[in-house]
Amino acid sequence: MKTPRHSLFAACAPGIEPLLEKELRALGLRSARAEAGGVSFTSDLRGIVRAHLGAGLAHSIRLRVARGHLMSFSELEAFAKTIDWALYLRSGESFDIRAFSRSSKLYHTGAIEARIALVASDRSGAKFERGAERTLYFRIVKNRATVAVDLSGAPLHQRGYRLETAKAPLREDLARALIVLSGWDCASHFVDPMMGAGTLPIEAALLSRRIAPGKNRNFAFTELPAFSEASSVLQEERERFISLELESSAPIFGSDRDRGAVTVARRNAKRAGLGAEAIQMEVAPLGEAPGLREPLPQRGLLAVNPPYGKRVGKKSALIPLYQALGERIRTLPPDFKVAMVAADARLPRLAGSGLEPALLTDHGGVKVRFFFRAEPEAQRER
Repeated sequence: MKTPRHSLFAACAPGIEPLLEKELRALGLRSARAEAGGVSFTSDLRGIVRAHLGAGLAHSIRLRVARGHLMSFSELEAFAKTIDWALYLRSGESFDIRAFSRSSKLYHTGAIEARIALVASDRSGAKFERGAERTLYFRIVKNRATVAVDLSGAPLHQRGYRLETAKAPLREDLARALIVLSGWDCASHFVDPMMGAGTLPIEAALLSRRIAPGKNRNFAFTELPAFSEASSVLQEERERFISLELESSAPIFGSDRDRGAVTVARRNAKRAGLGAEAIQMEVAPLGEAPGLREPLPQRGLLAVNPPYGKRVGKKSALIPLYQALGERIRTLPPDFKVAMVAADARLPRLAGSGLEPALLTDHGGVKVRFFFRAEPEAQRER
């Protein structure tokens, strides 16, 4: 019997699409193709499970269940009735619908959601409820419509370890994207001297030890009637990912001047399955950060998510902090990489350390940009 193939879409933060495509391809999903807002790919159930466990840059993964060309609400209702809703919704459970329309005859998203909800409820026995975790997506652009079902449940960046936060935490998927885009080799020195709740060093340790980002959480697709074998396949793939883990990692350092933040970071690391030896965490100001003490190795990565004004404090009060950070960066060896997140391009420039703007993305409604240290000329010429 031929294994069914499914059409899927992995959603991610803006600008992350090429990185996510590469990540999915590395998981064996060779059909992955980046597009606006995420990556499309086709896969069987095992590939769906693998993507959920191993994709650390995705926000959610959706199953595309139907497509059509729609010009009226009567066509929408007929289209909705062609979908076997009992495969994706259980009788009695709650579901939500989110509709998007652009350049189409069907433009009233509220009316679209109401029509689909009526048909889906009638055919499955489920009930429409705003805010329900089970979510359906309807998207129509130039009269071409797609219906998709969320397979992930809680957003995939919620790995299950960051149950406590410090000030202005960087989301897990963006932390991983910053590290990946920096070009860090996952084996050399890593340091975050302003780690807050520890997201950057924890993500670095997960990457270095090849620990699957979704290892410690559950997913909504295991409850879909369409995937009756999902739980057993998920267990098999979990065990396969665990067999690929490394016992040791790169030398990883995290510090913060806030003792409470360091306490939180240590607890988060423990929940991520990382022992105390995986990350050296200390209470220390920038000038005494453990990972920046001399002598430093020639290669490594300084990754940092400093306050950037829109989230914590006023910009003028942050200038001395960025200047101090810039002074420290200038003392690093030429091949030591630097990666920074900032919402205001003027703040990294104050560091005066050759940081160049790169990817622009969105973090909780705030536009932020990644900055990286320019490569040495000799390295560029190779």
